[in-house]
Amino acid sequence: EQTTFKWRIDGFSSLLDKDGGSSYSSVFEMLGINWYMKLNPMHKNSGDQNKYVSLRLELSQASVRPDTVVEAYFKFLIYDQSYGKHCEHEASHNFQRESTSSGVSCMMPLTTLKEESSGFLVNNSCVFGVEFIRVTTAKANDTSETLFVQKSNNTFSSPVVYTWDIEDFFALKENRQLSRV
Repeated sequence: EQTTFKWRIDGFSSLLDKDGGSSYSSVFEMLGINWYMKLNPMHKNSGDQNKYVSLRLELSQASVRPDTVVEAYFKFLIYDQSYGKHCEHEASHNFQRESTSSGVSCMMPLTTLKEESSGFLVNNSCVFGVEFIRVTTAKANDTSETLFVQKSNNTFSSPVVYTWDIEDFFALKENRQLSRV
């Protein structure tokens, strides 16, 4: 059974001219489940001025029942069209109907993709893909969720949020990481 989906984007520079925004592949069936890919050609990490090409795998909601969990091991692929190779990023994710996005993405600096010597962008065309290593489905043990709301003493206080972006989470070597103060 086929396990690889390739997505060719001709006129890639037109996506860059839109100044952001995501593009979606058509829905494709792989291993009995419907998926699609999401591409953001100008993704920015918080606190970083560099732009990245971000690729995500998403589950089509109509593809599975609400009580089903899809466990997927897969590789994101960005093809080097000049040399017949590809850049890959292996990932895994448990998909549920309510959270269809993979939660992980493959990112490549936009400058790397656009380098003439790289072969990733040839004649204004890029080829992205996903290769499925293993996909299993199981019935969810629990379909409930708990939300804990804490009452604030100060009714005028605004919520304080800290976001910690980790560029390549899977490349971390140590079990424990500390954020900046």
